[in-house]
Amino acid sequence: MVKRIFFSGLSLPILAALLACGEAPTEIILTIDADPGVEAMIDHLELIADDGRSEPRVASTDIEAGAFPKTIGLFEEAEAAGPILIEVIGRLDGMRRIEARVRIPFEEGASIRHTIHLFEECVGVFSCTEETSCGRGGACAPIDAR
Repeated sequence: MVKRIFFSGLSLPILAALLACGEAPTEIILTIDADPGVEAMIDHLELIADDGRSEPRVASTDIEAGAFPKTIGLFEEAEAAGPILIEVIGRLDGMRRIEARVRIPFEEGASIRHTIHLFEECVGVFSCTEETSCGRGGACAPIDAR
């Protein structure tokens, strides 16, 4: 099973090529957005996608003013089934400043869109469990996508 992760517009040409072939893409289109205060507190964004069956895939990019929202495409080239855990980490000078996690069902032939928002209240909040992530108001919430 091979996963490809692309930041920003890099995913769009591949999506267009898949659609032109008439095949239903197996993909998650993830939008990462952030409060303005978060954007000022991080200089790097990292995404880790883990299906629990193979090595986690990692993608990263530097963050500049006006960088959000960011779009990331996760495409599956082989049979896909089950959930995928996605962790987004914002760093400043290499130090973890903020994180958010979501678990999304990944189904063969399905195109799923999901948004992860990095809330300013979550900067420095790393007390959530593996099954929760910091959300609105700085409160830990379940990671399963709805």
